[in-house]
Amino acid sequence: MLVSKQNLFKCFLYTVIAAGLAVVLFSIQRLSLAQFDWRFLILAVTTVGFCSRLGVKLPRVSAQVTVGDTLIFFAMLLYGGEAATLLAAAEGFGLSYRVSKKLRVFLFNAAQMACSTFLTAWVLRSLLGPIEALPRYDDPARYLAATFIMALVQYIANSGLAALYTALKDDQPVWLTWRRHYLWTSITYFAGASVASITVDVVGAIGISAALIISPIIAIIYFSYRTYVKKIEASTELRESEERYRELFENAKDATYVHDLGGRFTSVNRAAEKLTGYTRAEILGKHFVNFIPADQIEVISEHIVRKLADEGETTYESEVLTRDGRSVAVEVSSHLISESGVPVAVQGAVRDISERKAAEEKLKAYSEQLRALSARLQSAREQEGTRIAREIHDELGSALTSLKWDLEEMDKMMSASSDQPKLAVLRGKLHAPMKLADTAISAIRRIASELRPSILDDLGLVPAIEWQAQQFQERTGIICDCDCFLEKVELSEEQATAVFRILQEALTNVLRHAQATRVQIKINIENGHFALSVSDNGKGITESEKSEQQSLGILGMRERAHLISGEIDINSVSEQGTVILVQVPLPAQAKGFEMTN
Repeated sequence: MLVSKQNLFKCFLYTVIAAGLAVVLFSIQRLSLAQFDWRFLILAVTTVGFCSRLGVKLPRVSAQVTVGDTLIFFAMLLYGGEAATLLAAAEGFGLSYRVSKKLRVFLFNAAQMACSTFLTAWVLRSLLGPIEALPRYDDPARYLAATFIMALVQYIANSGLAALYTALKDDQPVWLTWRRHYLWTSITYFAGASVASITVDVVGAIGISAALIISPIIAIIYFSYRTYVKKIEASTELRESEERYRELFENAKDATYVHDLGGRFTSVNRAAEKLTGYTRAEILGKHFVNFIPADQIEVISEHIVRKLADEGETTYESEVLTRDGRSVAVEVSSHLISESGVPVAVQGAVRDISERKAAEEKLKAYSEQLRALSARLQSAREQEGTRIAREIHDELGSALTSLKWDLEEMDKMMSASSDQPKLAVLRGKLHAPMKLADTAISAIRRIASELRPSILDDLGLVPAIEWQAQQFQERTGIICDCDCFLEKVELSEEQATAVFRILQEALTNVLRHAQATRVQIKINIENGHFALSVSDNGKGITESEKSEQQSLGILGMRERAHLISGEIDINSVSEQGTVILVQVPLPAQAKGFEMTN
């Protein structure tokens, strides 16, 4: 399709050039040299050398309009159509250097001027007879008609060929191109034809010297037309800008509105109609309070006040009431419209975020369900650990203790026997199972305490923290200072268990990652909260390491804190260590807290 359009443009271009060449040759063949004199030479030089330079560029196209048409019309009325055709071709050729350096442009412009002038001359001859004789007729109506026809045909032919050239080149509709860029150029043709007719009439009365009056008139036409073109260009740019704005406004996917500072809508787009269910006529002139819930009026009014105070853009979430009574969640972004620095209105865009809100609510529900499941699993794990630890301690521990007692009793009985040599051998064999029983009992106590430290249930959180610090130092060799001066902490069983498990996880992280040599544990009561602080002198932890998916220990600590309505804060300085601070509201401050079981 693209190739065919290019071929069409080239075909039109070379057809006009060929027609122009034929017209020039035909005009030369019909031209009588007796018609020419020094006055025509001056007219030709003036037209080609001077008037072709007084061009006014047409907005947004590579074309110009000159005042040379006045002299071409003048030549047509004085010397005939052939002379005017040759003069027009020369003027078009001379004009081309101002818009292009391509030979085909020079040839096309010359051909365009020649063809349009030739057509004008033949239309005049066909309707009114010989052109040179028109000024001598004592018939003002006929002369006026000739002036009008001359201007009209030249305008239609010249602007039509130019519009066809531009439309085919830019692949635009011909009518739209002509209306947008060439419709208003008619002023030069009608003004030029009128000046030429008047001047020829004066020349017939007082002589060729009267032609000098053309110079100031041409200057007036040139400067007036240039001013007119600038105004047209500014007006066209403004109109096109308004059209682009209106198109963007109407086709915006978000509901877009403008309301005055009193809050009454002055403009809305189609998306606003679709969002609210109201027609544009039903919205315009209404106050925005008619389309929002009552509890949102004060919030939106505050945003308007903020805009008036600092002239900035505000973005906030609100709701819109639809025609069918629904409430739609929206996000509103709005700003002031000012004229001469004075605010006159507010423009905003309203985006429907109901789907996003529904997704957020669903995600929140899933998150709460997962947290509830996590809490239930944690509770079940603690209960199961407590049960297993109790059974290990009570059943296996009791059995092993009884076995040890039996072995010790046998050792005492053998010590009282008279056959000491044989009994000594038997006593030696008994020492091995007795030592094994002691080892098994220690292992059972350790495993039971790891599953559920009995000291946490028997003595409370503070002694359990002190015991854990001591166990950590003995097992790892890392110095563990414990500043635990509180005698008793009023935390629920779930809160105490969670705090103790967070402490265990923090100490495990110190052992695995911190490369520390000292750990300090502090507990305190601050602002109605129990505070546990675990700090080390290790290598520290980076922000990225805190948020990595592999940091399950940190994630577990945060979840445990969240489940008991607590907060956890992790601060670190590279090569200076890490501080983990856990804050848990005391039961009196933890209103509404309920552990999910």
